[in-house]
Amino acid sequence: MSDTQELRNKLRERLLDDFRQEYADAVETWRALETKAQVSITVGGVFLAATFAFARDLDKLDSAQKLLLSSAIVLLVVTVLCGLAVFHVVEIQAPPLGTFAQVGVFDILKKPDGELQGYLERFSQDQATTWRSAIEGVAAANNRKADWVWRAQLSLVIAITATAAFTIYRLVQ
Repeated sequence: MSDTQELRNKLRERLLDDFRQEYADAVETWRALETKAQVSITVGGVFLAATFAFARDLDKLDSAQKLLLSSAIVLLVVTVLCGLAVFHVVEIQAPPLGTFAQVGVFDILKKPDGELQGYLERFSQDQATTWRSAIEGVAAANNRKADWVWRAQLSLVIAITATAAFTIYRLVQ
């Protein structure tokens, strides 16, 4: 094998290694976003239970307190729903792992030695294209998940603020 061909092979392998790492990073981001959503759902649920405890005494609340409490409840429900939206199942391109490689490798191994390099190059290009598509799919899903996490966290912060304002208002009254 010539030095040029060896360099090409190393570059192709490096590219595929970089794609594998980029995909692993995107999957890690996916998991982190889902963890953040779980935390928002849990905290929102705890505060929601607390606001319902306050709501038992509705007849003792004035209009401002009812407004703060109902606002907090609505925002906490929004928090939970936005957090749950993060877990919406989406279809994405699978990365070119074992099954993809197996078919390509076995096909290439059947080719005559003189044609092997050309097939190997096309196989590497196919792998790179499939990796790119898989990474783009995960990245797009992560962007959607991040938007829902942001909405859940924002509504949670506002709901906690409304709950705190409600509590302080009751204490000073």
